[in-house]
Amino acid sequence: MKSVTIFLLLTLCFQFVPLNADAATQRTSSRSTYYRDGLSSSQRRAVEKLGKEAEEEIIIPVLLGVKLSAISPNFGDPRGGGTRLHQGLDIMAPKHTPIVSPTDAYVLRISDGESSGITVTTLNPGGERFTYMHLHKVAEGISEGDSIKKGEVIGMVGNTGNASGGADHLHFEIRSNNENIDPYPRIRKEISLADKMNYLDDYLDSLSSEDAKEYSQQLLSFFRAEFSLASMQGVALPNDIASVFTPTSAVTTTTTSSALTRDLSVGMSGADVIFLQSFLIAQNKGSAAVILSSYGATGYFGEMTRLALAEWQASQGISPAVGYCGPQTRARISTI
Repeated sequence: MKSVTIFLLLTLCFQFVPLNADAATQRTSSRSTYYRDGLSSSQRRAVEKLGKEAEEEIIIPVLLGVKLSAISPNFGDPRGGGTRLHQGLDIMAPKHTPIVSPTDAYVLRISDGESSGITVTTLNPGGERFTYMHLHKVAEGISEGDSIKKGEVIGMVGNTGNASGGADHLHFEIRSNNENIDPYPRIRKEISLADKMNYLDDYLDSLSSEDAKEYSQQLLSFFRAEFSLASMQGVALPNDIASVFTPTSAVTTTTTSSALTRDLSVGMSGADVIFLQSFLIAQNKGSAAVILSSYGATGYFGEMTRLALAEWQASQGISPAVGYCGPQTRARISTI
């Protein structure tokens, strides 16, 4: 009787082992699916809403001051003394320049890493991940779990993380199928002036009136030429920009270096500024000069003129190469 009882118990155990093993296998499979892409079910649903196909051509993720011609491929370049390869695309721009999402997206993660600095990572159509590193700050109102629209401001250009002390820029990455891919061939669209003004207007409207005014003043110090161009073309400026914007008066172009009879710096305007800008565009010593050329000689000495002048000064061995047009710089220009 005892042996029969043991036999029956063993039989029952063997009957249930496969069922338990199947259940365990299902649970393991479920877990590994979750951890494989690192997404929760709600995050996965958000990605599905973005569409199954990646956008092959995207807009420049820097809102102001950068033309396609000013972006150079640098994916795969040696970094860290040749110990690693660059896994993204560096786009040079002044600090505080707005960064926008090139597609509709879902904000996956906001972090501050020792190497990457202040970083925003988004999920994008086709399951791709876009990462924006070295930010000065994350845009007001942007949080993990947000669904955002194409053109929405997500942060500002900076030099945080291991870029500290270096040139301000955006490090932009695209990750697809668990591999980093070169963003450069994908960035094929410039943002129209109308869209630029609309995207910026939406962001400024989200700020307090005091913060919006302060940020508008910052942007005008860098990008007055772009706002002037929009105004001349009849494109409506953001309300907060329009409230502090004064168009640069038309001035007569001077074509000789004798025009440089005074020191020039940010905020000044006149025929001598037009000459200096024309000179820097013709010299074409770097990316800032390329950007400056896209706006032309406006007669207003803004941040882009300062950056282009600093590039030229560095090429001539003028120190300090800070973008101030003083006696040494004026004397050098007069000999060219």
